[in-house]
Amino acid sequence: MRDAFLSISCALALLIGTFSLRADYTLDLDCASFRAADSLGYVEVYTAVQQAGLRYKVVGDSLIAEFKVSLDVLQAGNVVLSDTFHALDARTETEPIDGQGSFYPHVFRLIMKPGSYALRAHLLHWDPQPVATAACSLRVPQPTGDLSVSQIELGTELSYTDDGSVFVKHGVRMIPNATGFYGTQIPVLYFYAEAYELDYDSQRADSHVVVRKVLDAETGAPVRPEQTGVRPTTGSSVVIVDGFPTATLRTGTYYLELTVISLRSGRSATMRKKFWTYRAADLAAGRNLQNQPEFGSRLAEVDPNFLEVVNADSAERWMRYILTRDEYRRLRRLTPEGKRQFIREFWEKRERDDPGAGNRYFARIVEANRRYSYLQRPGWKTDRGRVFVLYGEPDRVENNYAMPQTIDHEIWGYDQLEGGVFFVFADRQGFGDLDLVHSTKRGEIYNPNWEQRLRTRDQTLSPSGPFSPGR
Repeated sequence: MRDAFLSISCALALLIGTFSLRADYTLDLDCASFRAADSLGYVEVYTAVQQAGLRYKVVGDSLIAEFKVSLDVLQAGNVVLSDTFHALDARTETEPIDGQGSFYPHVFRLIMKPGSYALRAHLLHWDPQPVATAACSLRVPQPTGDLSVSQIELGTELSYTDDGSVFVKHGVRMIPNATGFYGTQIPVLYFYAEAYELDYDSQRADSHVVVRKVLDAETGAPVRPEQTGVRPTTGSSVVIVDGFPTATLRTGTYYLELTVISLRSGRSATMRKKFWTYRAADLAAGRNLQNQPEFGSRLAEVDPNFLEVVNADSAERWMRYILTRDEYRRLRRLTPEGKRQFIREFWEKRERDDPGAGNRYFARIVEANRRYSYLQRPGWKTDRGRVFVLYGEPDRVENNYAMPQTIDHEIWGYDQLEGGVFFVFADRQGFGDLDLVHSTKRGEIYNPNWEQRLRTRDQTLSPSGPFSPGR
C-alpha cells in the first residue's frame, strides 16, 4: 500500500529538456489514478513549470527565481484537498536565464476516494497573485473484481531504482511529462501503467499479453506496427512500463492504447492516453492540421512561428477584437489562402514596433480558453477572456467571493494602461460566469454606479483600497 502525504515539498525540481515554450505558458498539468488499498485510489498529479517563464531577482551576486505551485482538488465546487510545492533556482549573473527548452517537473501524491474531481494548479512567484493557472479533470474509479488497466503516466525518462524520490513507484523512476508533447526534441515516449485482477495462482505459471497501439486521434487508424508481448503473471497486479520512439511520427495528435489480456480466462481491459508530436519540418512542408483544432491550440504553446500554421478561419474569429469593422468584413470574404496572407501582413505591420505581438495575442487566446471557459462558451468569448486577450495579465487581481455584503466579483488592476485603470467583473446571475460591469479604461463599459450593482439586498459596498472609484 502506498502512503498518502499532503506536505510541503522544499526541493529544487529536476530540470528536463523539452520544447521551447513562451512565458505565456509557464505551467502544465496532468494526472493519473492508480489503485491503493481499501478501495481507495492513489493519485499522482504532474506539473511542469517552464523555466522560460520564471522571474529572477538579483540577490547579491546571484540570480534567484523562487516559485511555488499550489494544487487544489475540488469536488462539486468545493476544495477537498490542497498541497504546495516550493522550489528555488539560483544561478550566477553570467548564466543564461531564458530557460528555453527546459521545465521543472513535480509529482503531487494523494490518496483519494473514488469519484470525479477537478484539479486546479497555480504558479506563484514573489507576490501572492498567480502568474499562471492550469486545470484538468480527474476520475478515480471504483475498484471492481474485473480485470482493469490504470490510467497511463507519460514520461521523458525511465530507469529502475528504489530511492525515495517522488518520481519513483514500485522500483520504477519515471520523470513525468505533463505537457504531453514529444517529437524531435523529446524523441522517446516512456509510459507507466498498472493492471489489476489478473488471473493468478501461486501454484501454477500464468501469463498475460500486453498489446500496444499508437493511433491517429483524428482517424483512429494505427500509425505504428502493433506491439504484442507475452509476460509472466507474477501477481494479481502487475506494472507495465515501456517506451517507443516518437521522432518518426508526423506532427499531430495521437493515442497510446494499452490492452492487457489474461491468457487463462481470455479477459481483457484497455486504456488510452492522448499525446502530441511536433516536428517543425512537417509544417514547413505543408502538413495540414485543419481538422485538429485541439492540436492547433496546443501548438500555440510550442511553436514560435504559430502565425505560419494557425488555422485561418480560427484566426479570423479570434482577431475580431482588434480588427476594424471594415477589416473584419474584408477578411471574412477572402479565400483561406487570402485570409492567411491578410493575417501575415496584418501582424508584420504590428510587429515592426512590437516584435512577437502576433504570437502573444494568439497565446492569450489559448490561455483564456484554459482559464475562463464556461459551459459551451470558450474562454476568449467571455468578458474576462476578452480583457485578458486585449490587455494581458493584470498587475493585481482582487477576488471577492462569498462575501455577505456583495455578489461575487473580481477587480483587475492594470498600472501601465492610461496611467492606471481597473475592470470590475461580477457574477450577476449567480452561476459562476462573471460579466464586465465597469471599467475606467477608455472605450470600455463605464458605470459610475458600479458599486450599487455589486451590493446584495439592503446592503451597500464600501469602497476601499487601491481600486476605489476615482483611481
